[in-house]
Amino acid sequence: MAGYRPRVIVLSKKPGQSFGFLLRVEQGEDGHLIRNLERGSPAKLVGLKDGDRILRVNGTYVDEMDHTRVVDLVKESGTSVTFHVLDVASYKQAKTEGVDLSDQHATPTQHAMNGVGGGAPKPKLCYLAKSSGGYGFSLRSIKDERGDVGMFMTEVAPGGVAGRAGVKTNDRLIEVNGENTENATHDQIIEKIKASGSSVMFLLVDEDTDRFYKIKRIRIGAGLATAKLLPLKPRIADLVKGSDGYGYFLRTEPNKTGHFIRDIDRGSPAERAGLKEMDRLVAVEGVEVDGCSHEQVVDRIRQCGSKCCLLVVDEDTDKLYKMVRVLGSIFLDGFRK
Repeated sequence: MAGYRPRVIVLSKKPGQSFGFLLRVEQGEDGHLIRNLERGSPAKLVGLKDGDRILRVNGTYVDEMDHTRVVDLVKESGTSVTFHVLDVASYKQAKTEGVDLSDQHATPTQHAMNGVGGGAPKPKLCYLAKSSGGYGFSLRSIKDERGDVGMFMTEVAPGGVAGRAGVKTNDRLIEVNGENTENATHDQIIEKIKASGSSVMFLLVDEDTDRFYKIKRIRIGAGLATAKLLPLKPRIADLVKGSDGYGYFLRTEPNKTGHFIRDIDRGSPAERAGLKEMDRLVAVEGVEVDGCSHEQVVDRIRQCGSKCCLLVVDEDTDKLYKMVRVLGSIFLDGFRK
């Protein structure tokens, strides 16, 4: 299924809450379609799009399954469900070309989780800034309960750099500075850490989280991670439009990628909401905008009406998150929790 790689969506909700979408079949359309996404719902916040096709539910291929059975599979999942989805354009093109969408060897390119409390466990990102005493941990190759060999954190010093960053003994190492190291040797990983200089970013999983993703057959990546342990955080700005608008301009900048907040009016709704000059805009109403044109982002903000919720990062926060080499998905961790 090369060229048609689905997104993995781990969708969670609170008991009694809905996921916030309808699953439909429609005349003249193939597949099971995502429709009627509710604003602010778990489905909307995790990045499901109108017209997305569900290919798998909790690992089960459903594209050719009876629609009623697919709905039942979702209901039987309870408060957490894992979807493999394909956007409408890719799905239709794949169907036209006769692509086998049931191919389990396809590697998903994007993972997303809405992170509602009580849902699926998350890998964790830990940022370590070396002190004079080093990082305060050891790394060892250990065979886990399934017989798989991995690199695990050991001898984590209480109160040391690693311990304060959230590293726990027996955490398994997945990535170093955004690069997967699961197939690297001990010596290769040590060299990567040394080459990183005075700071390093780890992607780690504890035993329970590791088991969860192995059972789901989902490859672990930074796009699935929680960023709660990182020292710098994105900011949520809730704006209520005044008589003169929101009081800022959204601009693109030479030699920079993204959409930036500029020219904030003194005393404006933008200033009161905490926006700062040169903040980079990550998401509008929980939907990331990195891949959007400037005109599309402006239009999305206009469609919000008199109230708009923006997720932004300053320059230092942006640099920190870019160490893990993913787009805006992990910025959305905790959005609207």
